[in-house]
Amino acid sequence: MATAAAFCILVAGNARIARADGDFGDALLLGMGVVLLEPLIPDLRYEIGNGTEAGLVLSWPISFARKEWYFALPDRHGDEAVLRGYYAALQPVVEPQWRPSSGANRVVGLARTVFGRSSSSHGFAVAIDAGGVVGEDGHGGVVGTGLLYVLDQEGLVYVGLFGRAVITNEGTRFDVSLDLHLF
Repeated sequence: MATAAAFCILVAGNARIARADGDFGDALLLGMGVVLLEPLIPDLRYEIGNGTEAGLVLSWPISFARKEWYFALPDRHGDEAVLRGYYAALQPVVEPQWRPSSGANRVVGLARTVFGRSSSSHGFAVAIDAGGVVGEDGHGGVVGTGLLYVLDQEGLVYVGLFGRAVITNEGTRFDVSLDLHLF
């Protein structure tokens, strides 16, 4: 991750894009570099359980097109009744994983459901994951949840803290990760 960040800073420092209303070249190039390199940088998961020693798991989540539903719920604001906008989004994710300490490869396929407020450009949301896993260290199911801080109104850019339970024929293990999702 440090290598990718250094590369983005180097590119942004050596190239400039001038605009008539101001110079946003550095920020634009840095942002483009991060977005383009983000899929190459693995998410780090810390895994415990299954009778093995705790350790890191590298994962590369691949998110597909999501389906969104918008709805309103009544709420009270002082003496006034108001409607607040919310959304629910369902998104399939395929996540190749590798555990360096044992060399085990696996693939997780899951559906991620996100619930949040649609009326603001940022805020908290909740994610629920459910799916399956198959790999060299067992096959079975995955369930988890996460607390997200959404950075855009569509809910496509977020930072989230996730926890998962992986129940396989080899035993149960748990993992936690901090995820940066850019698109």
